[in-house]
Amino acid sequence: MLNDFHEMLAHAPIGIVYTKQRMIMSCNNQFCEMFGYEEDELVGQSMAILYASTDEYQKIGQIWDKVLRKSGYHDDVRIMKRKNGNLFWVRGRGKSLTPDEPFLSGVWTYEDLSIHKSVIEVSPRERQVCMLLIEGRSAKDIARKLDISPRTAEAHRANLMKKYGTKTTGELIARLATTPM
Repeated sequence: MLNDFHEMLAHAPIGIVYTKQRMIMSCNNQFCEMFGYEEDELVGQSMAILYASTDEYQKIGQIWDKVLRKSGYHDDVRIMKRKNGNLFWVRGRGKSLTPDEPFLSGVWTYEDLSIHKSVIEVSPRERQVCMLLIEGRSAKDIARKLDISPRTAEAHRANLMKKYGTKTTGELIARLATTPM
């Protein structure tokens, strides 16, 4: 029975990774395939290698830390990086096995959304704003979360609207969250 369970996890149609202190301890075939690595290239590595930048890795970690301490669970959509350097959209879901110390141990799933939406060239800050817009956050809330002024948050949103060819925030959110782009 245990072999069946391990076989099922290894071949699940969604990327699954087990981490300790944000280091990859184990991952399934789909996770490796999604990011373009072999398993032995990932095990023992920091999850940072899968983020668009070190800054995004740290900032997303700060956001997840707060949420995981409250609920033990987090779900978001973000841009990540494949081994070949290509950026792509993923849905990341995670559960901390130790909510008092969220990154001590956790199980995470990643779903490749690139078949639904492509990445338009945006800055790291614009990617953060995208993630928060998808969550339905207002410019004031985005400003508080990112420690920027509301005017700066609105400027980033306006730049995103221009890049994505939308006229309203609602259209932008729909474009970010749906297919195709």
